[in-house]
Amino acid sequence: MKSLTQLHPDLPSSSDESSDVWYVRGVWAEHLERPATATQCFEKALFLDDCFPEAMFRLAAAVDDSFSTDVVNQFTARISSIERYREVCKTIFFKGPERRLVSEAVELSDPLGRLYESAAWCGMLNQGLDVTSAVQERLRELENKIAIRGERNSRRHWSVLDEMQLQKTEFPPWPLPQSSDDAAESRVLAAHFEDVASGRGLNFKYENGAIEQSGLMIQQSMGGGVAVLDYDRDAWPDVFFRQGRAHVGNVHDALFRNLSGESFASKGEFAQCGSDDYSHGASVGDVDDDGFPDLYVAISGRNRLYLNNGDGTFSSVDGQFSSERWSISCVIADLTGDSFPDRFDVNYLEWGRPFTEQCTDTELGLPRTCPPDRFEGELNDLYLNSGEGDFRMVTEEVGLGMLMGKGLGVVVADFEDSGNVGVFIANDEVPNTYLTRRPLQNDHPVEGVRFVNKAGSSGLAFDGMGAALACMGVATSDVNNDGYLDLFVTNFYRQPNTLYLLVDPAVVEHLHGYYREIRDDLGLKKTPGEYGALPCDPYSHTPRHAGAQQPGMTGQVKEDILCRWAEVGVRITNGKLHFSPALFECEEVLENDSIFAFYDLTGTLLELLIEKGDFAFTLCQIPVIYHCGEERKLVVGYANSEFVDRQSLALTDDESTSVFFRRGEINRIDVYFEMSSPG
Repeated sequence: MKSLTQLHPDLPSSSDESSDVWYVRGVWAEHLERPATATQCFEKALFLDDCFPEAMFRLAAAVDDSFSTDVVNQFTARISSIERYREVCKTIFFKGPERRLVSEAVELSDPLGRLYESAAWCGMLNQGLDVTSAVQERLRELENKIAIRGERNSRRHWSVLDEMQLQKTEFPPWPLPQSSDDAAESRVLAAHFEDVASGRGLNFKYENGAIEQSGLMIQQSMGGGVAVLDYDRDAWPDVFFRQGRAHVGNVHDALFRNLSGESFASKGEFAQCGSDDYSHGASVGDVDDDGFPDLYVAISGRNRLYLNNGDGTFSSVDGQFSSERWSISCVIADLTGDSFPDRFDVNYLEWGRPFTEQCTDTELGLPRTCPPDRFEGELNDLYLNSGEGDFRMVTEEVGLGMLMGKGLGVVVADFEDSGNVGVFIANDEVPNTYLTRRPLQNDHPVEGVRFVNKAGSSGLAFDGMGAALACMGVATSDVNNDGYLDLFVTNFYRQPNTLYLLVDPAVVEHLHGYYREIRDDLGLKKTPGEYGALPCDPYSHTPRHAGAQQPGMTGQVKEDILCRWAEVGVRITNGKLHFSPALFECEEVLENDSIFAFYDLTGTLLELLIEKGDFAFTLCQIPVIYHCGEERKLVVGYANSEFVDRQSLALTDDESTSVFFRRGEINRIDVYFEMSSPG
């Protein structure tokens, strides 16, 4: 792929009259860290097309400090109008003209200066949708505006652009002169990939089985996986493609043998490693320790293991070691430390309903793919390799029995350089999962294995803004060359991808130490004499005789309280209550049994016995008890004496709503986490 600088000599002279070209130039200038030039390019794009929302958005961000708030607000309002106009036009295209939609198109296009379009919409109304004197008068007004303007495409309609005086802007010459840094950048961008698959014999087409008129079922939107393996051990990597299912006819998985790097030959039928199941991901590993790589494939149903016979063929283990779930990804790896490679299934949604339920776009009235939040998540499964040719499901035994997710991507590695592998799972619209193996509970290398989800305390559960994104795929590498593996997660459409940089645990502990030192000096650990008042006293800056003119708390007190909530790990994400006490210090727990007094939602004073080694506080007048130890779970106590256990330290949507609205349905929450690594 050529860089923009290399392409410029081939552009026609008329390209300077293209708003798209100037927009791309602006993005390029941003990439080269030339903000002033980028701003000029976005201005030029708007000078040519004042209904260019992408250029408007970037320019609004660039001029935020240079122009009045009113100008920036007008940018924002215009972007919203343009986006709504686009949506209305799309709806009319799919559903056909309706009076309400066409009338809205008239009202949106006129203020945007798109007079010919507005007149055309008005004419459509006048031809039968809404033949009234008001519509006819509006059509005459628009025709008069067009006659006065005299040009089909006015470049100076939007008055805000006049305020910005864009006509005085000196637009930069192109291509930009290169500095030494730019030259280095161009050398990097000169590297490119070329698609040679067809010429090398890699002819494979994925079929998802969708019927165009009926929309995509959710499983049809997932795609198939690819595995790279040297199945014949000739030192050349071969390629295995997973297949979906065709609407008409049969389709199968495909295995291509690498012929010394020159070409590929299809061997799927001969190798007997294909099926007509609807499948997704695939993994490679030598499960029977015979020196030949085996294949494990994720299927909508029972996953399938193909054992490499060593003669170019595979034998299928037809789902006898797998449960009926919807797996998107899978892994072959020694997760228990006994030197035998195990199987791990990353499961997505509940079994059954997602494959039959259809959804409809309420705006367009057309079939659409159902969103994942319409369905329940699913447990991930671990199958233990006995070393004798069979596997046993140990999901419950190793502590994964309450860890629901909506997993799509997975990667296994020794992230912490501890000798134990960790499993990172990218989840769709729910917090990610990061499983690490606890120290053995006894001398047996398998029976003592337990896993704990450390995504919260490791900073992997959410993105940098504390949001659970629609995470899709994941890759790992040492991005910054510091000796630690990092994670890169790709997310859904219009969501930013996420890079997680692993930090040396010693550095994290130093940062925690600095935080505690600063916090202690600010007030919460000071006596009233040192502080000058009770540390958490709300008070006002107004004089005593004036009354409470500024009710509430000062900024310092608010900051202290917010910091305290962060320390105990109370956080709210997408309306759900999570406990992630990464900053909690276990030396704060009680040294002796103590009575905890609090008022419940009815105003009744109650007392709880809090045992030695625990810690308690109230949240929305509900007691929350922390238990530092070697167990990780959440126990929700209900007013009807029912208790619900789960491994995830998060309340459900309904439970969170009940707490926030103080419904009285929940009367106690117990949070258990590891003392060495809370959260």
